[in-house]
Amino acid sequence: MPGGPFLREGRYAFAFSSEFDPQPITWNRLRRPRAVGPANPQFGEKGMAPRDGVFTIKAQLKGITKPPVWRRIRIVGGASFGQLHEALQAAFEWEGCHLHVFQPKPVRFSRPAFQIGPTQDDMISFFCGEHIDEESIRLDSVLPHYLKTLEYVYDFGDDWVHTLTVESWEDDELYFDYEIVERRGAAPGEDCGGIYSFMYKRDLIVQAKKDGVDLRTVNFANPKTHLEYAVASLGTNFDPKDPYYRPEWESLDEK
Repeated sequence: MPGGPFLREGRYAFAFSSEFDPQPITWNRLRRPRAVGPANPQFGEKGMAPRDGVFTIKAQLKGITKPPVWRRIRIVGGASFGQLHEALQAAFEWEGCHLHVFQPKPVRFSRPAFQIGPTQDDMISFFCGEHIDEESIRLDSVLPHYLKTLEYVYDFGDDWVHTLTVESWEDDELYFDYEIVERRGAAPGEDCGGIYSFMYKRDLIVQAKKDGVDLRTVNFANPKTHLEYAVASLGTNFDPKDPYYRPEWESLDEK
């Protein structure tokens, strides 16, 4: 088996190299893809070929509940992982301020089988080591093998893990490379501290609203209490059920 990043799941195996020359693939429903054609030693025991059409992917932020935070995206099979990164940034309204990587769900106490990310950022190599260029790999060459186990990790500090579930594939076309078709739950803002910090601040604000507190009266400019820090982080307009929420700050003292 050749060296370099190597992918394996069950009886399907293939490898990537800098010279991407895949073999034909026949689809027997989405959930059971079956690679056919002559074996190519460059890609392991099974080869794969480009398959256009449209994937429907559900991306859910891991660990956030009540309500969960997820987005449903349709994206063309010929898109690169770099384009999927752009779609996820738009869907969750991230601002692209931090590093990111795609990887299969790591087995306990082991590194992921492979990682896909931007090669133009030296810090990715520092954190992840050897990884595959996200602009060189098409979605349709990987997603059929990782229907429920692929993750998108954004911000290696706050560590936002998005679980990617491939729900369907259609022989269809899109006018653009992707579209966001459904949203649920307010996505966290940038640099709000990670899952547990976000949920703690979220719950403080929800309880304050139940108690009749007008968040515009909270001293978020010079926070001292937990609630003030929560509002300073998430904004005076925070609503955990609003999928289009972006933090804003409004003070009654300014009027």
